[in-house]
Amino acid sequence: FEEAVGGAFTGEGLTIYLFAVLVGTLSHAIDVDVRDVRQRSHLRALGVAAHEFRTPLASIALLVQGLSARLDALHHRNRIDRSSYTDLVDVVADIDRGVHRIQNLVRFHLSNANSEQVFQSTEDVDAASVVGRSVHNFEQTEPGRSGLIKVQAVHTFTTRINQTALEQVLSNLLENAHVALLKATPSPAPGSIRIRLDVHGPWGVIAVSDDGVGIDKADHKRIFQPFVTSNQNHGHGLGLSFVDQVVRSVKGEIDVDSAPGRGATFSVRLPRIQETPE
Repeated sequence: FEEAVGGAFTGEGLTIYLFAVLVGTLSHAIDVDVRDVRQRSHLRALGVAAHEFRTPLASIALLVQGLSARLDALHHRNRIDRSSYTDLVDVVADIDRGVHRIQNLVRFHLSNANSEQVFQSTEDVDAASVVGRSVHNFEQTEPGRSGLIKVQAVHTFTTRINQTALEQVLSNLLENAHVALLKATPSPAPGSIRIRLDVHGPWGVIAVSDDGVGIDKADHKRIFQPFVTSNQNHGHGLGLSFVDQVVRSVKGEIDVDSAPGRGATFSVRLPRIQETPE
């Protein structure tokens, strides 16, 4: 050791040097642990807040259903003209979509706050079916989304995972793709978001691509950390963190291929269930 450092550290000097290294290592470990505790505290706080929203949201949803039924009854008895009826039905539909969006957000934050419980329950899941439902839900969330997504199923597969969690993974990736797309152009063309299903060896792959603004290479790893977001006006920076947790919980992998100005592709690789020959 003395030869390696030119004999600079001997006796008390060596002791001080090693002590400094030890203190530096411990400081770094404590700093990492403190950040982890803060992140977990934030997630728990969001979970508590989300839970408190569930009851009033359920009440609003019931009121919307009652209002819709009342409008239909008035229309059938000719107690309201067709033009007013149509306008009010559109308003009720907008409220209903808003309620469903908030309910989805509540479920998402509760999932983050109780991620360990979410991942414990798994089942055999057909990837193509989950993709189909996720695309349908995405298109129904807001007007103008129909046709934005193009699905290419080269090869489909079955994987063992929590189905609700996988649906949330796709929802998060699609919502992020949509935000990136709108930042690039206010009127995205049909097929500007693409989902590709394929199989590579033991992996089933779901790739979500967009023609959005892209992500700087320096941020490729950071974006999977909790509360890290490239868009301060959208979300809390939890979407990709949740995606990463779900994928890693089944020993899968996720990566991103992107650069500013050329969109992004998020590739999710999940262990697929091998078909047994008959």
